[in-house]
Amino acid sequence: MIAAVIVIILLVAYLLVNNRYKRSNAYKNQQIELQNYRNGVPEHIKYASFGSTYGFYAFDQMSDMVPDSFNFCLPGESLEGDRLLVNHYINHLEEGATVFLNLAACVPFFRYSMSHNEADYYKLLPLSDIPNHSPLKAFKYYLVIRPNKHGIKNCIRAFIDTPVTKRLSERYPEYYNLDFAEKQMKGMADGWINLFHLNDLKRKTENKENDRNLEYNTRVLLDICTKLKQRKAKVYFVIPPFSRILNQYFGDEFITSGLYKMIGSIPKELYQEVLDLRKGTDYQNDFSCFYDGGFRLSKRGSQKFLKQIFMRLSDGIDRKDKK
Repeated sequence: MIAAVIVIILLVAYLLVNNRYKRSNAYKNQQIELQNYRNGVPEHIKYASFGSTYGFYAFDQMSDMVPDSFNFCLPGESLEGDRLLVNHYINHLEEGATVFLNLAACVPFFRYSMSHNEADYYKLLPLSDIPNHSPLKAFKYYLVIRPNKHGIKNCIRAFIDTPVTKRLSERYPEYYNLDFAEKQMKGMADGWINLFHLNDLKRKTENKENDRNLEYNTRVLLDICTKLKQRKAKVYFVIPPFSRILNQYFGDEFITSGLYKMIGSIPKELYQEVLDLRKGTDYQNDFSCFYDGGFRLSKRGSQKFLKQIFMRLSDGIDRKDKK
């Protein structure tokens, strides 16, 4: 009986500390990718962005520069994850809203099962919307303090907090040198090669699983575009910029047989145009535009990118409206 009481007391104490830690700056700083969502997803959104890591950083400054906008992008997002978010938040978009669907070179081969952000969906979506959901997983993600050395540190942070990190730019230095950029981009390219079982990023993939994933993701992208069309949204496919250091790893054959094949399978009436800035000249040698030397746009890079996107967007709308 005494043992049972002790267990109950310890369990209650653990849950209280767990909840206290989840309210701390230390925890929120680790979940900065969800800050937009924590602040509340507004109604009547006129400009929305969906996508993975590249879109998350590229559109980071949009809320400061463009009224009635929201960046739905999440790091490590798959197209299946984009579809979950579009389906859930579609009514937050104003009818006729402009929607940017961020796409990058390897996204046609990336699946939900490869991502590591399932925990985010348990924070953002109803349980019934999550693939292979379970109450056990929900409880697992609810408990953020684990019985390890990090758990001990988090217990301390629950009572001795850290300053809040309000923006992504606070995490990174202003500038990376060339040696660092080369090391980071080689690591990123090698990571993709290993993840997708490729020989390199220059030639068409010969991997059958990649072919199946390309076919599947094309259907997912079609679903997303069809759903947005029902909302009368103006959809733009956006390919954010890479630096020359990252671009050197990619060949035209790889891009054409994957990313552009997927985009080319989408009926033209479902989207406005493709805004391809992957080889944008303003970004090839300006490493201050990136946090990591070539993939994640910095605050300065995001501002530059968004100015260019909205200038091209305005021209594109004018042309289409005149036809």
